[in-house]
Amino acid sequence: MKTLILILYVVSLGNLCNAQTAVDRGARTQYQEVYELRNDTLQTTKRIYQEFDKKGNLLMEILLNSDSTVKSKETFIYNKKDEVVENTKYDGSGTLISRSITDYNKFNDKKEIVVFGPENILMEKTLFTYDLFGRKTEERTTNATGSQVRRITYVYDKKGSLTERTTFNESNTIIAIKKYVYTY
Repeated sequence: MKTLILILYVVSLGNLCNAQTAVDRGARTQYQEVYELRNDTLQTTKRIYQEFDKKGNLLMEILLNSDSTVKSKETFIYNKKDEVVENTKYDGSGTLISRSITDYNKFNDKKEIVVFGPENILMEKTLFTYDLFGRKTEERTTNATGSQVRRITYVYDKKGSLTERTTFNESNTIIAIKKYVYTY
């Protein structure tokens, strides 16, 4: 099957946003359409509208259906160090799906991500652990009751390069191991 991917960028999408408002806030907007050639016909496979702040941080992303109705919407809030501290996801009708709050340590590494569902109900929490060199050694995700959902461990060589990533399920059984090999 032949595949041709074409991405179009435009400054704004008139029916979806008010370009003047975006300019007043110093934001930049972008609209993308991804096309694939299927059976000698060019078909739109994805439509995305994005809004960025002056620094280039993604503030909002809207995925559109083929009829240009909203499929989903995601918004982002950043701290002074341009790290995402809040990420909110909505379905096509504007109903809240989830809201994630991310906390960082003094070295700007993710310390914790807490995910809330509709009505601010805790869905899951991910805690990150680092070694003395600032390398991530573990990610542990638990559900609302504190039970493990998944755990990922990271192993490094003497030069500090990642050599192994192991994923465990809720029963702490290994479900995936990814090994990395480097030539020095």
